[in-house]
Amino acid sequence: MFKRYFLAVAMAGFSLFDLTLHAQAASENACSDHIKVSFAEGAPVDKFKITNQSRNLKIKALNIDLSSSKGRLIFDTISGGKGVEVFQPYQSVSGNAELSTVALVEDGSDAINLDFKKFSGGDSFTFSIDVDDQLTASELGQIRVTGGEMAQAKAIFLIENPDGSTVKKTASFNNQNEALLKVAGCQS
Repeated sequence: MFKRYFLAVAMAGFSLFDLTLHAQAASENACSDHIKVSFAEGAPVDKFKITNQSRNLKIKALNIDLSSSKGRLIFDTISGGKGVEVFQPYQSVSGNAELSTVALVEDGSDAINLDFKKFSGGDSFTFSIDVDDQLTASELGQIRVTGGEMAQAKAIFLIENPDGSTVKKTASFNNQNEALLKVAGCQS
């Protein structure tokens, strides 16, 4: 059996090495499915970008919870509020995902909830808002946020599976300002 397979592969112009690389690439590609939230510091306008790199999962909702962040982060949305110096209210910026309701964020809040009408695989969504830390001695001052200060904040997703069922999944932000949720079948 193996001889016939090897002979057929050799006749088709493939080597065993080619097949091994192809299998490895397919395996890596299968585990490249993920959903990512990234934060970009950009005083005075900070941005969050949500990217759905799954093949067939839909994001129904996302809660970004800053309460467990190392920098004791808050959203600074009004002038003279709980934040420092500049402020920036929530604003949708770009992407092909669609919100089902307008996101409301109170000044000084440590959480934002986004409900989506459409957020399929391959879609993305970016919004801007000011984020400040509440540390008395922060690395870049309270007006700018580092990855170390965003670390341990949570991205809590409500995901719709292909069969229509929903599941809640959580990813923590790392020191590079990213929360990465790997989909089923991938090893962490």
